Amino acid sequence: MSEAELKLRETLEELNKLVDYVQKFNVVLQDIKDGKPIENVDFTEIYIQPESEDMHDILTIVSKLIESVIKTIYSLTDTDKREWSRETRRYRNQVNLCLNWKTHGSDEIGHHKKEDLQFPYMRAIGLYTETVKKYPTLNYGLQSLPDKCPWSLNELMELDFISLKDLMVRRS
Repeated sequence: MSEAELKLRETLEELNKLVDYVQKFNVVLQDIKDGKPIENVDFTEIYIQPESEDMHDILTIVSKLIESVIKTIYSLTDTDKREWSRETRRYRNQVNLCLNWKTHGSDEIGHHKKEDLQFPYMRAIGLYTETVKKYPTLNYGLQSLPDKCPWSLNELMELDFISLKDLMVRRS
């Protein structure tokens, strides 16, 4: 396993821990809103390990890849579909470069489950929301997006848009 793959795995594990912490503190915040007393909460429990520049880049690229897939799926015009499809190919190529996908592919990296991509997926939804402001025709897609990432990295890298859309519908 390459150093980049190890770093990606470690970063995804840290991000999953962070998601767990955020969920815990959302419960605490709701308790505060509901007027319940706060007991047995250790606010020092949260520790966010600084990301390396490489990991930040990889997560950003994966987020943008997911966003471009979503834009392609929800595009209404052929012109927009072609534009977002080209963008998706660009991001897939960047993932290839960062993670040596063509060399290792599904043997080592592609086994990451869709749950591993939850953080980049949430970032992608944020990016998509911003894009909707510039391209209002994509707005209808916002209501259809699942809460959890419907794809694995392997699926994002290798499946066509129709298959990705089918998986998204089936898994939501």
